[in-house]
Amino acid sequence: MFDFSNQMVLYQDFVSGTVEQIENIDKLRVSAMGASWPAKLYSSVNATHLKVGASVAVIGRHGSTLLVSPL
Repeated sequence: MFDFSNQMVLYQDFVSGTVEQIENIDKLRVSAMGASWPAKLYSSVNATHLKVGASVAVIGRHGSTLLVSPL
């Protein structure tokens, strides 16, 4: 069972995902682990290269929002 408490959790190993939608760097939609998730960039470094369809590393979560980094 998932624990979606409002704490930040960083994963030991990243999971790959794909950007589905970009509203801004704090409001993305990412497909990962067989589902579509709200997401935001963990760091704004390389944010200008992020496009729909781009691969990202899911490095953690904050509540139910995935924290991602461009690959």
